[in-house]
Amino acid sequence: MGHVVVVVPELTRELEEFATGLLGFELFGGAEAKRLDDVGRAYDLAQERNLPITLSLGRHTMDTLVSFYMGSPSGFVIDFGAGGALLGDDFVQVNPAHSEVRGYKPVLKGWAPAVKPVAA
Repeated sequence: MGHVVVVVPELTRELEEFATGLLGFELFGGAEAKRLDDVGRAYDLAQERNLPITLSLGRHTMDTLVSFYMGSPSGFVIDFGAGGALLGDDFVQVNPAHSEVRGYKPVLKGWAPAVKPVAA
């Protein structure tokens, strides 16, 4: 299964209970497309509709997911892809300095609209 990245200033016990208990999320889990063609169609649609693509198509090294990153209508970034391998709790990334096999070229300059430093 793929993943959804949500940026929060602090992962508190209350936030974890909200995400897992009320929303039914599995932390560090997520959803992904069933077919690579669906990802390609979504990428084409995002470009045709001038949606904010932040990173081009690419492939993760750790889970082999092929995806692209785009801004959502609410302003947070979505990683949409297919073909990711399910990683077990015992997974250890061997070379974390290289998070992608290919792709993921920056398309927008600067931070995504919702990714801003947290005021102290």
